[in-house]
Amino acid sequence: MTGGELDDRSVTEAICAAFVPLLEATPGYLGVVVVVDRERRVLRGVSFWDGEESRDRSRPAVLAAVGETRKLTPVEFEGPWDYEVAYSRFRGPVTPPPGTGEQPPMLVRVGQIEGGDAADPGLVEVMKRYAATVVAPSPGCVGTLLLVDRDRPEVLGAALWADAVAAHRMDRAGDVAVQALAEGAGSVSFGRHGYEVLVSRPMTQLVD
Repeated sequence: MTGGELDDRSVTEAICAAFVPLLEATPGYLGVVVVVDRERRVLRGVSFWDGEESRDRSRPAVLAAVGETRKLTPVEFEGPWDYEVAYSRFRGPVTPPPGTGEQPPMLVRVGQIEGGDAADPGLVEVMKRYAATVVAPSPGCVGTLLLVDRDRPEVLGAALWADAVAAHRMDRAGDVAVQALAEGAGSVSFGRHGYEVLVSRPMTQLVD
């Protein structure tokens, strides 16, 4: 989702309150992660399902949730898109602290590589090794996720961090890695952005 008043904390909290229960009530639901970039006014959500049938059944719930969101603020919606989970590691059920008060919000860095050979199995294996050996063991990393859409083709890599300090430690290395992988794939589009974590309820199968 983009635009509207996604820079307003009360609006994004209301969106999550309307969106997440609709997904949780759908058979086959396993988990959800919702993040926001308030500066760019971009909200992303990733939901997990126990199979293709459940995923397909979830589409009416997703569209209903989009409808509820548009009652709150005029947003543009793209998707939903289907991804294969190529790699994941979450260090226990992750619940981000409130964005206000003494605790800072959890952050997530999302790298995107699209086009070319982005979904090539060999390149995806390289990305998995990087996530497992470099990103996941880093201090302050509480979750990693690699998603592949072989049809478009596109790869999304996400790392969840306990706070801004932990996230910033990996910023330069992360930028260099995404650029190198994109060049190796002959990608026509790539980028890396930071988000605040609003909801993180990863499916138990993805949790260490």
